[in-house]
Amino acid sequence: MSNKTVVLVALLACSCAKGAPEPVAPPPQRVAELAGRLPVKSQRCIGVESGRVFRISNSDPHVLLYEEDKVIWVSTLEDSCGFSPGQTVIPDSNAAYYCKGDLVRSGEQVTLLPFGRICALGNFTAFKFGR
Repeated sequence: MSNKTVVLVALLACSCAKGAPEPVAPPPQRVAELAGRLPVKSQRCIGVESGRVFRISNSDPHVLLYEEDKVIWVSTLEDSCGFSPGQTVIPDSNAAYYCKGDLVRSGEQVTLLPFGRICALGNFTAFKFGR
C-alpha cells in the first residue's frame, strides 16, 4: 500500500469515528424562529427531557425544533419528508437522547399515539442569540 493510500484511509477512519465533531451547519433558510440566533455547534445526538416533543417550524415543514433553556436545537429533515406546522412530532422510541437517523412521526398530542408520516432526524445544530 502506498503512503498516500495509508494517509487517505487514516483520514477517512478519523472522519467517521464516533464522537467526531460535526461541522456547524449554516442556519436553515426561512426559519423565523431562529431570527437573531447564530449556530454555535452541531452534533449527531442531543439529550431530551421525558415528555417533551419536537415541534415543526412555522415557516419550514422540513425543520424540527427542540427548545432547551435559551438554546433551540434544529434538525433538518430530508426535502422529501416534512410535517405541517402545528402537528405533534413523536419519536418512534422513548429515549433520553435522539440521534441523526432516529425516526419520528406525526402523532396525537393528548395520547401521544403515533400515526402518519415517518421521517428520519438529521444532525442537530444549536442556535443561541448572538452578542
